[in-house]
Amino acid sequence: MDIRREIKDKIYEELSFVSSTISNPKRMEILDILAQGSFSV
Repeated sequence: MDIRREIKDKIYEELSFVSSTISNPKRMEILDILAQGSFSV
């Protein structure tokens, strides 16, 4: 198989994973909170 095709397939696979992960509203909220800065535990 062409190496470029393999790279594209891997990129699309990873994008699909990220898209499905952030499609959850609670996960989106968590990402929004985390993006606002550092927090102590």
